[in-house]
Amino acid sequence: RFNRGNIGGSIEAMNEAIKLNPRYTKAYLARSSANFMNKRIGAALADADLAIASDPKSAIAYAGKCFLLSEFGKQGEALGVCDRAVSLAPNNAMALTIRGLVATRLGNYSIAAADLERAISLDPNLYYAYTNLALTRKAQNNPLAALNFARRAVQIAPQSPGAQSVLGQLLVATGDYRQGLFALNRALILNPKIAAAYRARSQAHQALGNTAQAKLDNTLARQYALSAPDGLIDDISFLNQ
Repeated sequence: RFNRGNIGGSIEAMNEAIKLNPRYTKAYLARSSANFMNKRIGAALADADLAIASDPKSAIAYAGKCFLLSEFGKQGEALGVCDRAVSLAPNNAMALTIRGLVATRLGNYSIAAADLERAISLDPNLYYAYTNLALTRKAQNNPLAALNFARRAVQIAPQSPGAQSVLGQLLVATGDYRQGLFALNRALILNPKIAAAYRARSQAHQALGNTAQAKLDNTLARQYALSAPDGLIDDISFLNQ
């Protein structure tokens, strides 16, 4: 049900699983993922706590909680939870990726890059890591490296709205407005609620003289700014693995 987009139905099934086994860690993690996809971050965080309570040694449960705290804007608290996840599983690529995301949001770019590069060495197909590393390299004023990582993320996961959005943002930032619009349009077809994609598209349209479209995209960016993540991680279905 989850994989087919029936998020409500998947939550109902997970509720039944938890009734049958209240210590079923994977069910709490799966329900946490589903709640996040339903924009119920508080419920998702509560489920992550329940997963940790049922299995205090679950690295992925701590990684999930770290990501959710980060989405709430609690970066300092998130970092401590991510440290716990990595200490439990030093070779878990997803835990390293999420800690890298948090470090990027905190402005600790060299630390973020180390985590993300380590994650890629462990799992070369983890496109989340490439997307976040692209943003880290951008923050480090290395636009060429940033674009290369973003393109790699899109190559691995062309259906990822987050990867397409980041590529589009970087192309616009380097002045390649038409290619940037192509990637941003693709991202917004896949997920029409990515505020950062609208902001970048507004900038591209403004540069190309499409003032009316730029104004509309700027309005949409404000509309979705508080209702959707910026696409750094498209969903947390990794909790279902």
